Amino acid sequence: MQAVLYVLSGGVGVILAIHLAMNGQVGALLVNPQVGNAIQLLAVSSG
Repeated sequence: MQAVLYVLSGGVGVILAIHLAMNGQVGALLVNPQVGNAIQLLAVSSG
């Protein structure tokens, strides 16, 4: 049971790290972090 929790928390950590890295790249390209976050959330939620 404890190993399952370690795997799940590791998976969430990897997904969060990828999300933040992509958000940083989009925000740097647009020179506006809020707009970068909005664009990424729209892209992820649309499919």
